Amino acid sequence: MAHDVFVSYSNKDKPIADAVVANLEGKGIRCWIAPRDVTPGTSWGDAIVDAIESSEVMVVILSENSNQSRQVVREVERAVANEVIIIPFRIENIDPSGAMAYFLSTEHWLDAITPPLEEHIEKLGNTIQLFLSEGDRSIVEDRLSKPVKPAQPFQRRWPQPLVSVLIGIILVAALGLIIVPQWGGALPFGTKASPTVTTVPTNTAPPATPTPTPPPDFSVLGEYRTSRSANALYVANNILNLANGGDGLVRLYVSDPANPGLVDTFSAGDAQEVAVSDEIAYVISGEHDRTLNIIQLKEGGETAVFPPEGERLGPVNSIYNVVVQDELVHLAGHNYWGILDVTDPMKPVELLRWETPSNSGNPCTVAVDGTIAYVGGGWTGLHIFDFADPQNPELIGRFDTPHWIIHLDIIDDVLYLTMGEGGLMSIDVNNPAQPLLMDRLDLPGFASEFSVAGETLFVTYSISEDYEVLESGVIAVDVRDPEALATIATFNDMDVASDVQAVEDTVYVTDQSRGVLVLSFQRNP
Repeated sequence: MAHDVFVSYSNKDKPIADAVVANLEGKGIRCWIAPRDVTPGTSWGDAIVDAIESSEVMVVILSENSNQSRQVVREVERAVANEVIIIPFRIENIDPSGAMAYFLSTEHWLDAITPPLEEHIEKLGNTIQLFLSEGDRSIVEDRLSKPVKPAQPFQRRWPQPLVSVLIGIILVAALGLIIVPQWGGALPFGTKASPTVTTVPTNTAPPATPTPTPPPDFSVLGEYRTSRSANALYVANNILNLANGGDGLVRLYVSDPANPGLVDTFSAGDAQEVAVSDEIAYVISGEHDRTLNIIQLKEGGETAVFPPEGERLGPVNSIYNVVVQDELVHLAGHNYWGILDVTDPMKPVELLRWETPSNSGNPCTVAVDGTIAYVGGGWTGLHIFDFADPQNPELIGRFDTPHWIIHLDIIDDVLYLTMGEGGLMSIDVNNPAQPLLMDRLDLPGFASEFSVAGETLFVTYSISEDYEVLESGVIAVDVRDPEALATIATFNDMDVASDVQAVEDTVYVTDQSRGVLVLSFQRNP
């Protein structure tokens, strides 16, 4: 679609960007905004470049978010290179910095700091209409604020007459030091000159040096050792549920994270994975032919097994991931995604059995948001379903990933996924039918499980050589801007990090051969 204006913004400022587009298009000004106008199946980067190059005006929603967004900076750089008219629409009282300041140093801007915002958006629309109607640019710019120039270093300038006086005083003093001793002549023999008393100026204490803010870092709070295989964990209501191999389900009290204490244990075979909801634990167990154990978490509670003893999941003989949502349980395994009705947890009913279109090469995984399921199909990429009818889900979206999908989760319309040696990826799923790549971050070794708390994502990784693990641990990733993922800290004092869950600034990690490690993460602003 032909357009006049490209709207550049940080994902966190999308509501304001949408309001700007609505106003401009109400005036007949054609806009291009991502992700709405990215044609399905096209490259995100190519679509952005083409849209900018064919625009007459770029509106930059200028805020602290966009100022730090690498994607927005790249878009502004492209607009400058193509001589596109740029109008920064400043919604916060900030001055652009770094690369953004460089590219916007000569641009006029329009302030939208004071309410009501609608009036500023209206002014923006009228201004753009003048630009597009080839009005006098100088008149238009007079309606805007002065150019956005980087602040100049402060230099003190003394008044010129005062400078002359100071120079004169210094010259007179210098001459006095030379001439005065000559006027005094030689002293009589035997008379000693009085020693010259030099007044030492009182030292003024130097200004205090501000203490630098320490970088983000991990510290060890506590641990719980086990001789079994610590495979996975699930923390809820101050209870850490540990899938602990041959010990089954081990439950630890972590109201004091520094001192995890044993609560109770439940038999669950060779426990590999766990999720908990409403005092029911869903534990995947088994080495190869895996089953789901559904356990009532009370003394003498019942246990159910799926599939029932003697039955198999057809061609699927293993399940690896479990997600609980209300009265539905989502299972995923090799080439498989299934949904169980657990209205009566002790009598699970299989509603769905879906297989990947080709060999996944790696166990499937699933994340759920409302009635939308994001199914990672290993090498087959991302499959997005609407399962409003769990027995007949509708495939509404696809996304091809460059590596197999290991784990995924959705936070505020952003889907994060790990891809083993392919690192970490963020995808905009505001429109689930049209997933759009936001950023990809390379990580060391093999990235697997992760957990998000606030503005930080914690991901487990291992570096191996000839099947020997050389290094393993947890990496903290800054996800404040999903378009600019960045590693900020690493903890690597582990044998094999197998699972992780973060609760605010406390990070629980299973070290497969040692047990549970409790870390504190100091983010620092």
